[in-house]
Amino acid sequence: MNSTTFFNDPKLKAALLTQLRDDQAADRFIQGTYTQGEGATFKGCFIGCLTRTGDVTEVMRLFNLPIFVGTLGEYFFEALAADKAKELSVPYIEAIPVGVDVSLAWPMFALALMRRMEERNTETRFDLPGVLSAAVEHFTLWVSTGKEPAGAAGAAYAAYAARAAGAAYAEYAARAAGAAYAADAAGAADAADSAHAARSVYAADAAELDWQLSTLLNIYRGMRPTPCEDSVAVAPLCGAETMLTRT
Repeated sequence: MNSTTFFNDPKLKAALLTQLRDDQAADRFIQGTYTQGEGATFKGCFIGCLTRTGDVTEVMRLFNLPIFVGTLGEYFFEALAADKAKELSVPYIEAIPVGVDVSLAWPMFALALMRRMEERNTETRFDLPGVLSAAVEHFTLWVSTGKEPAGAAGAAYAAYAARAAGAAYAEYAARAAGAAYAADAAGAADAADSAHAARSVYAADAAELDWQLSTLLNIYRGMRPTPCEDSVAVAPLCGAETMLTRT
């Protein structure tokens, strides 16, 4: 199976960006619902405008993107202020290179969130001593080897990291069976629904949200189709080194 983004077709990405810019110009983005209206009256959320449906699994069929790319985009779209949400889709998609495997973007992002928690000493807020360090170890191993460590604890670690970081998609992380990007359609639907339903439950403040989004986009931008010469030997993708090295 071809695992590269946009089926390794720059024209496909360019066409999607043209569509999204047109949606921005026509003021078609709307929060709180997947799609609304048809034809000239169509409006949609991040996933709605991306796929013209309310089905997040379509990002995989149409663009060969992991489902977590759509779900994370939806999380940020629903969590941002309305004016910023309308400007999200183009830079979000622009950040994803053509022809690369971005499957490690999720564990790299989760690891960045948890290391930020360590720096801020936020673990005590959730009264779960020891869980954060174990979760950091889990995701560090995942990033360094390119494979998720075996065992059922991954989903719990993902949920913990997302909730403790103030992420509105905490519910998604809990449902996503360790890999946190919902391989099945039912899990993906739950994931996307949570971005709407939990919009204000775990909402990060504006500054934290900006940091999260910037971090994720930089991870996308750092993905490369081949190992980088200056990356650590065990890191399968360029950019992984920055997640493995504490700043």
